[in-house]
Amino acid sequence: MDKDSTLSATDWFDEGLKCFNKPDAIVFYSHALTLDPYDEESLIGRGSCYTVKKNHEGALEKCTG
Repeated sequence: MDKDSTLSATDWFDEGLKCFNKPDAIVFYSHALTLDPYDEESLIGRGSCYTVKKNHEGALEKCTG
C-alpha cells in the first residue's frame, strides 16, 4: 500500500487503537515501533493486545527481543 510509507508512528498507533481487539492492531502497533522503537504507547498497546489474546509468551518475546 502506498499509504503505508506516509504514515507516522502516531498514525500507526491511532490505527491500532481503532481496532484494539482485532488481529490488525498488533500489526499497526508493530509498524509504529518500526518507525520509533521507543514509542511507549505503541509498546504498551501491542503488549496489551497480546495479553487480551492470552499470548503472554508472545508479549514477552516482543519485549525482550
